[in-house]
Amino acid sequence: MKRKRKVKKNSPIRRLIIIMAALALAFSVVFVTASLFGAMPFSGISARIRAYVLGDDGREFPVRINAMNTQSADLYDFGFYVLSDMEIKLYDFSGTLRLTKQHNYTSPAVSAGKYGVMVYDRSGTDYMLIKKYKVVKEAASKDGDILTARAGRSGNLAFSVRSGDATSMLYVTDRSGEDIFIWKCAYEHIVSVALSDNEKCVASASIGAKDGDVVSTVHIFGFDYSEPLFMHTFVGETVIRIKYLSDRLLYIFTDSGIYTVKRNKEIEQLKDFDSSELGFYSDSDNGVSALALTKYGSSNLCELYVCGRRGKTLFSKEIEADVSDVHTNGKYVFLLADDSVLVYNLKGELLNNIELQMKIDKLFGNSRYVYLCAPDKIGRVFTLGQEQERQEK
Repeated sequence: MKRKRKVKKNSPIRRLIIIMAALALAFSVVFVTASLFGAMPFSGISARIRAYVLGDDGREFPVRINAMNTQSADLYDFGFYVLSDMEIKLYDFSGTLRLTKQHNYTSPAVSAGKYGVMVYDRSGTDYMLIKKYKVVKEAASKDGDILTARAGRSGNLAFSVRSGDATSMLYVTDRSGEDIFIWKCAYEHIVSVALSDNEKCVASASIGAKDGDVVSTVHIFGFDYSEPLFMHTFVGETVIRIKYLSDRLLYIFTDSGIYTVKRNKEIEQLKDFDSSELGFYSDSDNGVSALALTKYGSSNLCELYVCGRRGKTLFSKEIEADVSDVHTNGKYVFLLADDSVLVYNLKGELLNNIELQMKIDKLFGNSRYVYLCAPDKIGRVFTLGQEQERQEK
């Protein structure tokens, strides 16, 4: 009688059997998902599979908020936050409340970045720093009231504050709270600050007036130098925000256009708004920026302009609708237009048209979900696909 031949664990036959089984499983998954989701892009299918595996059925949505005292809401790395005049609440992406922290700030504001969420008082000196869902620092700034603040990637903090012997002061502290840079701005208010990724440079944007016109000035400082590495003055333009996209690339948003500063010396205009007016803008961590521009003063004609981190135009198109917000996560662009949310990829292709079941005034989204902010609640829908998941209860 012949003995049965054993298959070795690492034999070619065993490997072939494993590969065939894996292929069969993969094909079965493809057929099942195709029957369930039709021609939906893979990222939409993936979002639903992930939600199912993690048990995220959206039962927490809509998240109820106080319509009377909510100041702002937005995404951050671990979920989204809701800031009110009494507290800040942090939720994970499933809508589960993870932290409630009360404050007594007169004019609360939030700055969210890679290191964490920074909450500060624009009419005082108090601030707090939150990492993930835990408050790791509560302190007060030096000198006067905080104008704006920003946390760097490794925990350095940049502040613009009112000063007793200058109009405003820029200073940076390390993680232990020690000063590593101080600069006093004699005649202008510093309205935006940014730390480079390597945290060796800090940039500031300040606003003042000269000869009856608005003047905005952008400075870049190295911590090891007493004089600025770069300075540029915009006459007749108001700088709205500055942001580092890398160690050597600074973005500047004004009410008239978009600029970049490369290697602390080369300034270039990427976009001139011309006869358009900036309505809404959003920028992501990977450098993608989306702007909604009102065309020719019409509230029902909008230019959606999207560019990449080096200023290259990704797409631009006219939208005949009343646009009330725009958001990008660096992969998709979300446009709140009339009573719908339009979802585009970075080629300008319309991937989804989500018909809204409630009136919203703000949105933010990621690759899996779009979060819809109404005055009294936050709903959630899938980014891709037609299911209207948890807009209302």
